Amino acid sequence: MPLRFSIVTPSYNQAAYIPHTLHSVLSQDYPHLEYCIMDGGSSDGTVELLQQQTDPRLRWQSQRDGGQSDAINRGLRQSQGDVLAYLNSDDVLLPGALRYVADYFTAHPETDVLCGSVYTIDAAGQRVPPVWQVQPLTWHSVLTMRMILPQQGIFWRRRVQDSIGLFDENLHYRMDYDYWIRALVAGFRFATTGHFLAEFRVHGVSKSISQEERFWRDWYTLLDKLYARPDLPAEVLALKRVAYTYAAFYEGEQHFRRGDLAAARPPLRRFVAGPAAPRQKAYALAMLLDSHLHTRLTPRLIALYRRLRGVRAGDGYDPA
Repeated sequence: MPLRFSIVTPSYNQAAYIPHTLHSVLSQDYPHLEYCIMDGGSSDGTVELLQQQTDPRLRWQSQRDGGQSDAINRGLRQSQGDVLAYLNSDDVLLPGALRYVADYFTAHPETDVLCGSVYTIDAAGQRVPPVWQVQPLTWHSVLTMRMILPQQGIFWRRRVQDSIGLFDENLHYRMDYDYWIRALVAGFRFATTGHFLAEFRVHGVSKSISQEERFWRDWYTLLDKLYARPDLPAEVLALKRVAYTYAAFYEGEQHFRRGDLAAARPPLRRFVAGPAAPRQKAYALAMLLDSHLHTRLTPRLIALYRRLRGVRAGDGYDPA
């Protein structure tokens, strides 16, 4: 029997982008698909767009929800597919993505979660840096937020959900990483591929741009929850101090980028005092010096790093 996909799209006031998302899913060359859009009661014309859809593979509802995690879970509870995924209402699947994933899972029955690479696009749909090329996972990369696990390119078998349940509705920004970590702790097998499966849209009101601060706050919550578990592998337990050290770095970096220098200093000091790679410590020290002396050491360091690596500004390659 061919594998059947269930894809959930949480949506709220994304009428400008959701037609592209819809088309990218429903135009896939793989027929075994159910597509569920869970709209949070949009008032921008999204509902009218959905009312025009006649594809029998699509079902949708529009009502107030408890946020993105709640919307995803509502869709997943209704799903019947063998392979699950969620795609935000401003992102798109690339042509042939579902057939590639189906072929991969069929050829690799031992794989529980497949992580594909993802392009970044702007509001107009043009590709821009960075390119999210996934790499093999390690616990160190996972717990220091240095893993590249773009949610748009991740698919998992139903047995994962049957075992670990749904997304944590107390998390609204890092619920996807929390889910992957829970799956890893449970022993599910991840595979990564350089094949590009989707595009991640970045625009002025996307959560990843407009609400950056809440992402690192969610990360602290995620770590607190993780390290309260009694069943962690020894490797994860050994990385606890490292994990919190890197969380402090990302907190400090976000404050620094927003110009809140006083708030940036305490987490950056914690990072410099903790276990971290010399390159990242040099980057943090540059931010600390700039925050005190108002020098321009940090952008110079970034420019030097990019020049040595041969990459352009904006390609997502910073000393971090």
